[in-house]
Amino acid sequence: GGFKSTTEKPAKISILENGPLVVSVKIESEIAGNPVFQIITLKQGQPLIDLQLQIDWKQNEGIGEFEETKYQDTALRKAFYNDKYKLLTLFPLALKNQKIFKDAPFDVTESKLDNTFFGSWDSIKNNIVLSWVDVMDGEEKYGMTMFTDHTTSYAHGKDFPLGLTTQYSGQGLWGRNYRIESATKINYQLLPHQGNWQKTGVSYQNEQIKEPLQVVSSVVKPSQFTKSLMETSAKALEITSATYDGEDLYVRIFNAAKTATNGKIKINFEVQNASFVALNGDQISAADLVNNVKGTKEVTVNLKPFGITTLKISRK
Repeated sequence: GGFKSTTEKPAKISILENGPLVVSVKIESEIAGNPVFQIITLKQGQPLIDLQLQIDWKQNEGIGEFEETKYQDTALRKAFYNDKYKLLTLFPLALKNQKIFKDAPFDVTESKLDNTFFGSWDSIKNNIVLSWVDVMDGEEKYGMTMFTDHTTSYAHGKDFPLGLTTQYSGQGLWGRNYRIESATKINYQLLPHQGNWQKTGVSYQNEQIKEPLQVVSSVVKPSQFTKSLMETSAKALEITSATYDGEDLYVRIFNAAKTATNGKIKINFEVQNASFVALNGDQISAADLVNNVKGTKEVTVNLKPFGITTLKISRK
């Protein structure tokens, strides 16, 4: 019982790769007798630090505030509420008067909580992280973003560093017993930065993580080595979806910024007309298609902070 940490025993560090483009190290340790390893990778020209975490559990360990043997839906306190008693991956940062920002569906919110901890259902706090959580100093000069590969919870407080919830084991939501039955595997990235999350382009970096470039091989030399069907002129503008309805293409555009964004959508294929439409397809206004010097067309987009619009593109 009690709190356990990988710092209780010396770790073994080995170099996996040390080349001009990629540097990678493996850190091997253990927690409560269970083997743990992390692989840290840095790539030339990339601001992100990639990390892979794996815990090879020897058995089902009980993890939580207490062992809940008689689960009751109506109980005020439950073992899985307080993240302070779960297994956390911690990120101590030398930043004063820390602020927390995190993404939500089509939004970014600033946490006003003194801490994320609660022990009963009548004091629940918003400790959910969808894709990333950002810690900045009080003057918003420096910060660090943690990107996670799955929706989970995070921990933070005035006297508690940023933590990524890594493992819980025991009675949980709806009375299910969340047992450890296999290795814990998590991938996450860190982005140290200057300025706030918007200036750093955290939302843009998140899109690069979710949709990385794919390498393909071909025996035929392509006529063009680089081409995108659609491009945005501003990093804050995200194309969140593109779907066909008959011959019409509906493109959903999101402004991932806390300020208004004016930009252009470059359309690199043949198109006859375009318009901005409501969610039900009704036209709101016509969109001016402007020919640019490269023979493609552009549409100007003006969006309010965290605004969304739908562009209908007709090829005939």
